[in-house]
Amino acid sequence: MMGIELLNQQCGPLFTRAAYDAGFLSVYASNNPTVAQLLPPLTIERSLAEEILERVDRALSSVERFVGL
Repeated sequence: MMGIELLNQQCGPLFTRAAYDAGFLSVYASNNPTVAQLLPPLTIERSLAEEILERVDRALSSVERFVGL
């Protein structure tokens, strides 16, 4: 389990949507919209982990552009 702390509560829904658009699922950690939770499998190939990180980067960049950072 991994989490990414986001700037504010508005970024949570934006990141969830951006994650979906990038092809992966992210949910709030403990219903806290400032923390995006990622749940990769316990056994994961390095290539898949790298691909997921690239998708996370795309999703974060999308949120960043949307909020004007």
